[in-house]
Amino acid sequence: MQNNQIEKGCLLKNQYTDWNSRLLSDQFPFLFESEMPIYSEEHNTTYFLMVTLGIRTTGIAEIIGYSKITERNKKESYYKLLLNLVDRGLHSPILWVGPDHDDFSQSILEVFRKSDLQHCIRHKIQSLMVKVNPSDQVEFHLGLKRIFSQPKLNLFIHEMNHFRNQWNHQYAGLIEMLEEQLTFLMTFFKFPVMLHPYIKSSIILHGFMQKINREISSNHLSIFAIDQWLNPLCQWQNMKFEQHPIRAFLNSYIESTLIFNTKYHAIHA
Repeated sequence: MQNNQIEKGCLLKNQYTDWNSRLLSDQFPFLFESEMPIYSEEHNTTYFLMVTLGIRTTGIAEIIGYSKITERNKKESYYKLLLNLVDRGLHSPILWVGPDHDDFSQSILEVFRKSDLQHCIRHKIQSLMVKVNPSDQVEFHLGLKRIFSQPKLNLFIHEMNHFRNQWNHQYAGLIEMLEEQLTFLMTFFKFPVMLHPYIKSSIILHGFMQKINREISSNHLSIFAIDQWLNPLCQWQNMKFEQHPIRAFLNSYIESTLIFNTKYHAIHA
């Protein structure tokens, strides 16, 4: 009886592991990465759970995998994650949207040199806000939202100049940091305006990451058995995505043939 249970457990584990390492036969022009810190009291270590979501050319989203990244050697962990996706059959997407981290950016630029990179604006704003005095946070936050909600580059620059003039005397360091990183925060301007709300951040994964957070919060040891519960959760979420295509990407595929048919095929030529 005990041997049967062990055998069944091994089969389940292999099934879950196979899902997270399955070959990717579809094309994913858009890729989103979202990460969540997980602290392990037992090992006094912080992990980062990274979830990868792709948008097919049909406009349907799909979680294609996840990885547990250690705080130490983060760049190496990101790099291995990306190489694993390549080994599974992932071609260079048109656009990566991911965390506002230099290690992540460098890894993307090394592995997917032909892809564009957009830092998650939501992540960037959150990282800036923790350094702003509580009395200034509401106005500072509204200013940042005004900057990144502009549909045209000239309006973006106008709002950025206004924001700098307003806050530079108090937060010169933050303004400088923001301007240094604008290269990967403005990539969305390369794409049709209709896509901007969807590619500025990894918010499409926000609800799913909340589900993961609830699971880990209720059982801190679950991180060590992650394949046994996260794989089924990913598959369940993917069934939801199949029922609800991301309409903006469907429309963009039809209307923005220049981006998809010219740039995408050039990448794979």
